[in-house]
Amino acid sequence: MSTFPSIQDGVSSYAPGSTWDVGPGILVCEDRSDHLYIVAEARNAYSKDKLTSFLRKIVYLKPNRFILFDQIKTPTADSRLTWTFNPAALFHRGDAGLLRLENSGGGALWMKRLTPTDAVEESITAQSYELHSNSGSTERTFVHVLQVSDASLSSTSPNLLIDDAVLETFQDSLRISLPDCDVTFSTEHSLKVRWQPAAVPEKKAERALPQPFQLYQNYPNPFNPTTTIGLKMDYSDFVEIAIYDVDGALHSVLFRGRLEPGVYSYRWDGKDHQGGSSPSGVYFCQVRSGRHEVENCKMVLLH
Repeated sequence: MSTFPSIQDGVSSYAPGSTWDVGPGILVCEDRSDHLYIVAEARNAYSKDKLTSFLRKIVYLKPNRFILFDQIKTPTADSRLTWTFNPAALFHRGDAGLLRLENSGGGALWMKRLTPTDAVEESITAQSYELHSNSGSTERTFVHVLQVSDASLSSTSPNLLIDDAVLETFQDSLRISLPDCDVTFSTEHSLKVRWQPAAVPEKKAERALPQPFQLYQNYPNPFNPTTTIGLKMDYSDFVEIAIYDVDGALHSVLFRGRLEPGVYSYRWDGKDHQGGSSPSGVYFCQVRSGRHEVENCKMVLLH
């Protein structure tokens, strides 16, 4: 399909069974405090003799990373598939499948291919990125991770997390491991995001920018039923303040948004994101900036 009706023509143009029914459409849409997950199927947009299913899964790891998972099924194993990305910016090629795009507004987009090299042929020019698959299977996947940043972020910065992304496949699931979280795709479109309550490791040669904030130890600690967490911002940035348990599961989000320079305080009342009381134990307050600088403090809740 190359030409679609305009929005002014109304939604009936895309109704099930119509000429422009690309469906079944969006199958899953989950908006959580730490991520957004969308699953969509567009098998009707393609000729049945060429493609029987096109499933796309998108994970937005807030605030600045994405996972793009495309699963394509063809009627025959000898079908040649091409995955194409044509951005409105120029590509800069890095190591291990890492690509970088810059725009005139001072931003950058990093992308890493996780599809195994032996399964695809890669073609990269200044204006396009293509993967050609001749795997000999009726089902093929293309997996990419992306990260948005300022143009000043370098490939050696510890705040660039997607270059360490690793793809692992199991019998009934697929897992993408990042330095601070694991994302697992399972059968029936289920998704599990497991965050690690630990700071970004200092494993690279430099930091691109100074830390934009300072997280103070909560007081009192241990506490019952409430505690106060202090935060000093040295310059304006997007931040997320979240509470995790010792297993790395997200417990509560205290704040998400942009803060100006200054000193701030936040109270945690020991409740989870559903308003339930948290059991006694160890928790971590984690502050994450838009550039993915991370700081943690350890807290103890006693009932």
